Amino acid sequence: MSENAKILEKFLKDKKSNIIFGINIDEQTSIFYQYFIKEILFQNKILLKKIYDISEINQNSISLFKENNSVYISFKKIKYEGKEKLINFLPYKDVKKYMSSGIINSYEIDKDIKFILQNNNLENEGELFEYLKLNPHMIETEIQKLLINKKDFVFSNGEILKDDIFSLRMEIFKAKKSKIDLRKLLGLLKKEVLIKKFNFLIF
Repeated sequence: MSENAKILEKFLKDKKSNIIFGINIDEQTSIFYQYFIKEILFQNKILLKKIYDISEINQNSISLFKENNSVYISFKKIKYEGKEKLINFLPYKDVKKYMSSGIINSYEIDKDIKFILQNNNLENEGELFEYLKLNPHMIETEIQKLLINKKDFVFSNGEILKDDIFSLRMEIFKAKKSKIDLRKLLGLLKKEVLIKKFNFLIF
């Protein structure tokens, strides 16, 4: 288990702690950590909800198990003193004072990529690891595709492919955040498939 995974597990079990901070580096890293946290929460049967404003936190949520079954995540600075658990990613200058109490250190992303690969029984996939170090935001898609089409999948670290895919993933990410236009989203997904030369029909 990576250090960040241990810190997150400790936070989930600590009933006295309702907020933990993480270092927000860039958008690619943010996408990775949203997935990383979601995977750990899923193992604990907890949902992850992304918020942009303090008003989106439901202080009156009721759990069937008489304890929190949701954790909130934000990449915007939020002043928070509520009861629900919040993971707040901020620039290093805003979180360095919390280092001693334990924060999610995004500069250790390589260790967290390895942790996710181990959880998916892909720890021996060195080529995948090298690819994800350059493209951490692609981890969910690449793991799914490798598990489905493991024998025939080819990774490419070419700059043109990397830029095109990153732009597409950003568009898809933003489309999902806003009011979803299913036709536009489907078009973006098909375009991604064509660029990656991956058989769309097996999804």
